[in-house]
Amino acid sequence: MKGMSYRGIGCVVLVVYTVVIAPAVAEPHPLASLIDRLTGRDPGNVQVEVCVESPNDGTAEVAFRRYSDRHWDLSLRLRDHQVRLERDESAASLGLTRHQRRFVGSGEPTANDRIRLPEEVSVLSLADHLISDASDLASYLKLAETMTADQMLTLARLEPAGTNRWASEWSEDLVITRHPDGETGAYRIAWAAGRVEVSLGALGPNDTDVDSRDWQEQEIDRDELERTIVHGLRRMTEVLRPGPTLDQASAQTTEVEYGRLSNLNGQRVAVLYGTPEQIGRAHGQLLAAEARRCIDSTLYMVGLGETVASGEWFPDTLRAIRERVSPHIPGAHTRELYAMADAAGLTREEAELANVFPEFFHCSGFAVMDSATADGTLYHGRVLDYMTAIGLHHADTVFVIEPDDGRHRFVNVGYAGFIGSVTGMNDQQLSLGEMGGAGQGHWDGVPMATLMRRALEECSTLNEVKTLWAESPRTCEYYYVFADGKTNDAVAVAATHDSIEFLAPGKPHPRLGEGIADTVFISQGERVAHLRQRIDAGHGKIDTEAAMRLMDRPVAMTSNLHNVLMVPEYLTIHVAHANDDAIAADRPYVEIDLNTFWSQAKQPETTIQSHELESSVP
Repeated sequence: MKGMSYRGIGCVVLVVYTVVIAPAVAEPHPLASLIDRLTGRDPGNVQVEVCVESPNDGTAEVAFRRYSDRHWDLSLRLRDHQVRLERDESAASLGLTRHQRRFVGSGEPTANDRIRLPEEVSVLSLADHLISDASDLASYLKLAETMTADQMLTLARLEPAGTNRWASEWSEDLVITRHPDGETGAYRIAWAAGRVEVSLGALGPNDTDVDSRDWQEQEIDRDELERTIVHGLRRMTEVLRPGPTLDQASAQTTEVEYGRLSNLNGQRVAVLYGTPEQIGRAHGQLLAAEARRCIDSTLYMVGLGETVASGEWFPDTLRAIRERVSPHIPGAHTRELYAMADAAGLTREEAELANVFPEFFHCSGFAVMDSATADGTLYHGRVLDYMTAIGLHHADTVFVIEPDDGRHRFVNVGYAGFIGSVTGMNDQQLSLGEMGGAGQGHWDGVPMATLMRRALEECSTLNEVKTLWAESPRTCEYYYVFADGKTNDAVAVAATHDSIEFLAPGKPHPRLGEGIADTVFISQGERVAHLRQRIDAGHGKIDTEAAMRLMDRPVAMTSNLHNVLMVPEYLTIHVAHANDDAIAADRPYVEIDLNTFWSQAKQPETTIQSHELESSVP
């Protein structure tokens, strides 16, 4: 059944139900009133508590209480965390039991992406608002919305199993029990790994929560609070249960003024050119949906998780970083970023904060050349192990960029909505890759991704790259491999905010062991030994295929987001991105010949009207 999506299965079930089951429903099911109350078809207060027991993750509890049409709360308890979201006409709040802290947004929300619900708030309407249409969960939700209570229960095959008790013919573990008080009482739905407790009728205060009267409160803009919750939870449903379209690049080539998006063997490739504003606008027009996914993953989904874990409002943390690094970001980059945000329908602040995200969260790399390879060709491998669980692969894009202001042409293996670089190569045959380290908090310098992009745009030789790093104020601890296909030379770099070390090919290092002739490499932990062993075993015989195999597991981690093999002498790269089913190392590599892209005419046929964007950025 692997080839068929959950959405497809849902559609089949819906057809079978509509044609076969629905006409057969005659008498109302005794539990129909319960379903009507849960789905909002029967107005009234309701409390629903769900408990799911997992041998790996412990017990998770979710509770929804509807006090009136405009007043409800939703709480989640997992391990030692309890989170409670409460919303009424005057305010919304996010309470964190572990930190005894509450974030409160007061007043009437005005943003379009607030928590908007119909007048009759219910479990079904709340789920419909917080589950993305791009998630396979939406299939089941749509199915539930089209079915009456009797039809749902008939499909569940629930039959009487005693007084006020029903069991499912599909599974002997599924049993529903009703309190003798009936409509105004309680129901219990139990199965092997969990249970649901439902109470109907008038509800008093939520006595299950801890006393929060003495908690610290922080006032948050209500629009921002609700936007973070809505975008974070909706994106989470996409990542946890992705629909069939999220992992697919469009097969169609799309052209706009100053840009073109194509599909090369499943890999998105965006060709952008012109001024910073023109490049940014084309980026946003071509990749608006993908950019939104990237921002929702980093700023809102991770932001919500980090807020719960740390007790600090994550957007404020990113604002503090942005304020400290902003003096070191070129004006051209900021103009491009703003143009991208405007064209993609993002706010400029969303784009700014998401683009400093790598500075908050801190991979392997190597270059082999001369005697280490089969024919002396320099191969630069870059393994990015970085948070595959947040769905960045839904926005993966290879950017081929041609600035018209004298900066070098370059390729940037990255993600829609992000204009910095972590992996790239320019037309001067320079290739760069980084690996995150520690030193978090040292943000009074050039962000790593900005420094990487500046090198691609500005540098022509390996010495110029080294000088840029040595003379620029830097932020946190990072490691790099830089290579030059013109000279068959490479260098490994260890850099912090106050120190920098360059390691030439073949040189030993205490963290890496003895040097290997015509080789530089960086990695951490046990992966160092695996990478050393592979290079040693293949020394003198490494070609394109063998260089790719150097990046296989366990050199690549289970969080392997992308692998890139760069051959700067020939201006070619080989790219593998993770998808919903496999890490990058287990995916096929796509070869991209930059000579082909750069030899094509710049001006594509314009299919989307656009205009010059004004900017106050210098």
